[in-house]
Amino acid sequence: MVQSVASDSFLTGMNPLSQNISLFLTQMVIIVCTARIIKIFLQYLNQPSVISEVVGGIILGPTALSSIPEFQRNVFPTSSLPLLKLVADIGLILYLFMIGMELDPIKVAKEFKQSAAISLAGIILPFGTGVGVAKLVYDLYGDHSVPFTSFVVFCGVAMSITAFPVLARILTERKLLGTPVGNSTLAAAASDDAIAWSLLVLVVALINNPAEAINALWVFLLVVAWGLFLAFTARPLFIYLINNSESENGATQFNVFVVFIIMAISAFFTQAAGVDAIFGAFLVGLMVPHDKGFAIAMTEKIEDLVLILFLPLYFAYSGLNTRLGTLDDGQTWGVIILIILTACGGKILGCTFASRMAGIPWRESWTIGFLMNTKGLVEIIVLNLGLQAQVISPKIYAMFLIMALITTFMTVPIVSWIYPQSLYLHKGEQPLQDSSLTIAKQPSVLDKMHILICLPSMKVVPAVMNLSQILFTSPKALDVYALRLIELGERMSKVMLANESSHTLQSDPVINILRTFGQLNKKSIKTLMSVSPHSNFSEDIVDAASTMESNLIIFPIEASPTTFPKGWAAVTAKQLWLHVPCPLAFFVDRGFGVSNFAQTEFDTIANPGENQKVFFPFFGTDDDVEAAVILNYMAHAAAIKIFILQLFDPEQDSAGALALAALGSFPNVMIEKTENKTNMAALNRAADFGKKDLIVIAYDKYESPADNDDSIKLYLESQSSASYMIVNKPHYLSTNSASNNTQNSISNILRRRGKKEEKSPVVIA
Repeated sequence: MVQSVASDSFLTGMNPLSQNISLFLTQMVIIVCTARIIKIFLQYLNQPSVISEVVGGIILGPTALSSIPEFQRNVFPTSSLPLLKLVADIGLILYLFMIGMELDPIKVAKEFKQSAAISLAGIILPFGTGVGVAKLVYDLYGDHSVPFTSFVVFCGVAMSITAFPVLARILTERKLLGTPVGNSTLAAAASDDAIAWSLLVLVVALINNPAEAINALWVFLLVVAWGLFLAFTARPLFIYLINNSESENGATQFNVFVVFIIMAISAFFTQAAGVDAIFGAFLVGLMVPHDKGFAIAMTEKIEDLVLILFLPLYFAYSGLNTRLGTLDDGQTWGVIILIILTACGGKILGCTFASRMAGIPWRESWTIGFLMNTKGLVEIIVLNLGLQAQVISPKIYAMFLIMALITTFMTVPIVSWIYPQSLYLHKGEQPLQDSSLTIAKQPSVLDKMHILICLPSMKVVPAVMNLSQILFTSPKALDVYALRLIELGERMSKVMLANESSHTLQSDPVINILRTFGQLNKKSIKTLMSVSPHSNFSEDIVDAASTMESNLIIFPIEASPTTFPKGWAAVTAKQLWLHVPCPLAFFVDRGFGVSNFAQTEFDTIANPGENQKVFFPFFGTDDDVEAAVILNYMAHAAAIKIFILQLFDPEQDSAGALALAALGSFPNVMIEKTENKTNMAALNRAADFGKKDLIVIAYDKYESPADNDDSIKLYLESQSSASYMIVNKPHYLSTNSASNNTQNSISNILRRRGKKEEKSPVVIA
């Protein structure tokens, strides 16, 4: 029996966009994808994602696409906007809750004394200079039914606010966290935001009570009282729930439920009190404790949904209210330029001179001034509040929106020019001034091998532990530094991780496992941490290696049995090969030590190093000699067997002969000679080594041009199932072979290399 097609189907000719849910889903897809496409282009200019979301909203609005009648009538009809606004407002409430969690009131209170002058100067001066501009804008374009007092206070807040979330991300990406500039700016911005949001509550109260200012004062005091009530009730409750939770970070389902219910109640209260629901959500966010990483865990639970879906919807709705076409005469653009100059001048000059009076040098003071001028999405939220309350007209909204976009857009380029990273990174003996790269005190490097091991993920930990235990068997002095690499990405929680680096170093599971492993082996493993985009990993590794004066960098990455790592890992390896300040070993793990790709439950290794083999085709190059140094440490582990295929003439290479003789003194090292000194000879011998084994190869042989059937690179990447280590010694560290004739052991080479060397400038391409 054939069933009839439902009457409300597009198969019957119905327009799917006539249904509310279908129309909303269509709008959502268009909005989110538009913002993402624009972001692709803006990311090359180092601009925050908020810029792309705002621009996307403007493009979809009446300024561009919605000016086309068919597009506006079918995609963004007027009847659909209330539903879009409701969902956008819910997203905004959640986002302000996240902003509140990003601010730690205890930390702000501790640092207020240090930042008070900068913060107050960044509020008072732009607020004061904005009064004159507010008078001009009010006379020319304002709605005179709106009290001038409300308009002036609103413009003052719009001129003086700083976007803390965007600023925190810029500081993290520019590696300014932990520097005097970063500390001062972040503390001042946190205080600035607290003051600005308080003023904004007063502004909204004045707007909603235009006839009686005393009512506005009572509303303001009521919200302040509500905040104090939350501080004495909600915050102690949250702390109690965290401390009595079985979860490590306290973010159990019940605790999350309690926080969200209190947030909803608080948002309802402030909305009913006559301000806006976002203030209630923001206050509860401030009350969420940062103990045990609870605030970070709460942020992680909601940030993807808010940042990917809700926030673009909010900015798209803002764009639908933006009419840049109304800015159509010279007078208007002259006022816009005046608004920009006033906002930038008041904020930049106020914060700069306050910083200089606090004893900060001029260059750093100007940097703080421009950083504090960042407006970002917080400014746009303020403008939308004014537009919805009808304190500003759509034309004034568009004028101030251009100011917000320009001030945010110019921050990164100008700061990069005024205060380049070369001024606060790579400072020789000085530790890196960067809390996103937290380091221990530098020890003496005399007669010691300093190894920096990178930890990009939990997956590489088993192989790193196995390799470290093998190296620790050497009686020679060995210092191991573990650099935890955490991708920054777009998530607010990652910025919070960078801001709370000391807590992250204590709680990160990757670091804790390796730290415990070192304690069990009675070896000290010093831990470091870097939070940055994947594209900056190589730069962070170079910074750490330069500061710690490392003799060797080991960069491990997990790969499948027959695939070379792609994407960011390959890019990072390429950058490191070009710019490392010391020898580098790129370690591709395919189950070394603990077989991650075992076919059966019995196909494992009981003890690290047991029944494992290391194969080293020795061609006698500088990179080969560097690989021999590493094997000299590994050869002390009697459980492993090292097979060396000699592919050079010792009489022609004294350095290679010296390294070979040193390795040959170990009973578990077997050296094979062959007359066929070609890549094919090495490949034929490598076929005997499996997935539990390790192949060590020199970088220059790995990258050497060869036919497809004679390519070591092709064999290791796509044919062999063994783990492999590519060893590279930078050309400027290479030594003349003749100078090694007087050396009589590989340990002397190590002692010579352990001393401080003259470093060449490090440049990241």
